[in-house]
Amino acid sequence: MRKVFLLSGIFLLFARTTSADIGVVILEPVKALGYMTRTGHAATYLSNICPDGSPVRMRLCRPGEHGGVVSKYAPISRNGDYDWAIVPFEEFVDGVASPDLAPIIATDRLRHAIQIHDFDPVFSTAIRRLETGELPDGEWKTTLATRFARTLYVFSIPTTRGDDQRIVDLFNRTRNTSHFNLFYDNCSDQARAFFSLVMPRDQRLGDRTSGLTMQTPKGLAKTLVEFAQKHPEFRLSVERYVQTAGAGPRSREVLFPMENVYRNVSFAPYWFFGGFREFAIGAFVYHRLFARFSVPAAFRRFSSAGAAELTDAARDAYAAEFQQLAGHRADGRTAERLLKDFDARGVFSVGVLGAGPWMTLRLSGEQEASTGLSASQIGAGDPRLALLVLSAAIDYYLAAPRQHRASAREFARLFELLRTTRERLDHVQAVEAHRKE
Repeated sequence: MRKVFLLSGIFLLFARTTSADIGVVILEPVKALGYMTRTGHAATYLSNICPDGSPVRMRLCRPGEHGGVVSKYAPISRNGDYDWAIVPFEEFVDGVASPDLAPIIATDRLRHAIQIHDFDPVFSTAIRRLETGELPDGEWKTTLATRFARTLYVFSIPTTRGDDQRIVDLFNRTRNTSHFNLFYDNCSDQARAFFSLVMPRDQRLGDRTSGLTMQTPKGLAKTLVEFAQKHPEFRLSVERYVQTAGAGPRSREVLFPMENVYRNVSFAPYWFFGGFREFAIGAFVYHRLFARFSVPAAFRRFSSAGAAELTDAARDAYAAEFQQLAGHRADGRTAERLLKDFDARGVFSVGVLGAGPWMTLRLSGEQEASTGLSASQIGAGDPRLALLVLSAAIDYYLAAPRQHRASAREFARLFELLRTTRERLDHVQAVEAHRKE
């Protein structure tokens, strides 16, 4: 009998380790409301569940597909009163159908070009033919390319095929009608509902105490980490997708509402008032002594080797090489100037000049130049413009705070592209100089 139980345990563990994943997607806060609340946004990543020809139906993924992200989808909810929608993972993160086509830089005009382009005509047509009415072209993609505006984290644990099928059956069968409530049916409550279908019955995600009666993205991450520490067989993993280099403001760290009252400088004037001051001090003591948790710190503890952060020593070495290859010091100001210029004067297209996103820009006193904006296509364009794009992206990340730097793996890839582009440009310039002689 003991052997039977042992074999059963091994089988269950093997099933977990060889199956798919479910993850809480934590999106850092942006814009004025995000700055005031600092709670961010939550969605659900399902590595083996994909859209079924429509954003409001789901199915198990087919070979070659990489899962989907489910969220309370504002554009579709606004037009069709839906409570949830699922979109392909790559499009949710980068706005494109393949990670090889993910843009190296982000601008508002590039986002618009991505939004109006149909990477998947069948999927896009299905969205616009929803029985509730025609959606304006491109509007359904307004919340895609998430990394253009903010950094996001994915906290994942394994699921079985049976778990995934149970999710598909339940959500396809249940009426998909919007019933949003800020305190008891928000984006975090929706993510929590997904996890309730795959986690043990005596385990539930969420921390309403820290959320002041609300479920919050950080509360989900915190309790998922605590659960994984008690149940290491679930093998929690955390991935971070840093905000794409762009001219816009960087997103901010996700906080609990109680943390926000003492960490957000906009609340500083209220410290002069009795009652609020005592509440803020109590929140400080609670979160610093009794309920300490940081999303970036959890990432550093549970991230994969490939997602490792760049060390300060490696950053300094890259900065020295960057100055040699690009001809100027990495300080962030060059990136800001170039990215604003790209957005103001660049002409962006998708799938016209080559695969994925491209940019055409008139260089000073010269003819127009074009380059691909993804790692797989940047070598197919003009090396002069490609060098400017890579310089802007690398300068942006080298000057970024630690939690917004690209990973060590991403830095290695960007610098390999920079070296290759520098060699191409030097060759072109040498040929042109020889012709003039």
